[in-house]
Amino acid sequence: MINAINTNPVQTVEAGANVLFNGTNVRTNSCKPCQGWLNFSTLNSGIFEITKAGIYEIHFNANVSPTVAGQITVNITNAGENIIGGEMQTAGTTPDTFENIASEILVQVPCNCCDIFTIKNNTDNPVVFNNPSLTIERLA
Repeated sequence: MINAINTNPVQTVEAGANVLFNGTNVRTNSCKPCQGWLNFSTLNSGIFEITKAGIYEIHFNANVSPTVAGQITVNITNAGENIIGGEMQTAGTTPDTFENIASEILVQVPCNCCDIFTIKNNTDNPVVFNNPSLTIERLA
């Protein structure tokens, strides 16, 4: 299991870019590079590569604020493609006002393959993220 976070108070994520993570609250030995099922570098990375077949639970939550008033859309993606059920939206009516978003999905990584997961800002404008938290747990 891994619970990745960003220790900076706020992070502005450009349109089409990934949320970055620079630390972890929990990281078991099974999700350390070259030792288990996950490749993730905590040095401002937003890419989580699952390298072993199985079923995984991915949970993301954060407080978000628009830089320009308008709907905010954030997605859990696999290789840059939105995962159905992994979309989060909020009205984003007022800049500098935070709203919470969250999504939890199950994904299956096939044999002899690996999948790359990210959290992507699919809004047309930059979005400010506060306290992003991503948890990935191998279930089977």
